[in-house]
Amino acid sequence: MPPFGFKKRESTPSFTTNITDKEDLDEIKKIAEMLNPNEEVFVVARQSRLKPGGSHFTPNIVFATDRRIIIKDPSMLGMREEVVDIPI
Repeated sequence: MPPFGFKKRESTPSFTTNITDKEDLDEIKKIAEMLNPNEEVFVVARQSRLKPGGSHFTPNIVFATDRRIIIKDPSMLGMREEVVDIPI
């Protein structure tokens, strides 16, 4: 048994999407536990780091699914984040 009661995750959460970009898929994996069964992710959009209005260190990420809009708003250089869930 691992020390301190830590256990290895037995399975990774699954999700449905047609997105093939590796960076977008990595971001979807981070919110996969929030997704409902059979909820499909259509779009992953990142806030620009360079253009006016962008965030240099912690850009927002917006996920559009068939059921809702999910916005990840990181702060404190990624140490903390707020997730906003907007039903459609």
